[in-house]
Amino acid sequence: MNGNNPSHLDLQAIAKQVMQQRGFEPDFPPQVAQQLADLKAHPPQIAANGDIRDLRNLLWSSIDNDTSRDLDQIEVAERA
Repeated sequence: MNGNNPSHLDLQAIAKQVMQQRGFEPDFPPQVAQQLADLKAHPPQIAANGDIRDLRNLLWSSIDNDTSRDLDQIEVAERA
């Protein structure tokens, strides 16, 4: 497709604009790149006693408010 076509729509730009109009922040703040670099340089240590289970495969929902900067209040439900 020709990039000079006047009928070409930039769907990514449109989606970003609509998200901003609706009060969303579609881009990560600059601090995120620094936090990722810090994590790569100094990965978190896993507990030596082995009592930690990997639960990343579970479906979850967050009960944090929409201004939360972390996900420390999440919930998971299982059929018993």
